[in-house]
Amino acid sequence: MEALLERKRYDAAVYFGGYVIECFLKYAITVRQNVGKLPADCEHHNLDNLAASAFPSLQWLTHLRANGGFSQLSDQWNPDLRYLPDRFSAAKAKEFCILVGLVHSQLKELLQ
Repeated sequence: MEALLERKRYDAAVYFGGYVIECFLKYAITVRQNVGKLPADCEHHNLDNLAASAFPSLQWLTHLRANGGFSQLSDQWNPDLRYLPDRFSAAKAKEFCILVGLVHSQLKELLQ
């Protein structure tokens, strides 16, 4: 994401940042369910639903949504962003990427 921000590819940085979270949630689902392949009902892009599948315990999910801006991130990101150019300013893209880092760190903690 940093390379994209440096090259002023703000929309791409936001899109790929959200995609990192989507991929991590899908990884978390396979780890927590102890399966080698993502279940078919998780083959979508909705971050809230993926988080609910990865961390089905209400306590974990509440923690994820309340701390670190997961809700803010999931509200701002969707895979259609790749088709919508010039939506993010430099400041908003940097803010989003910082949020991605924070959420990613929290997801890694929850997975341990």
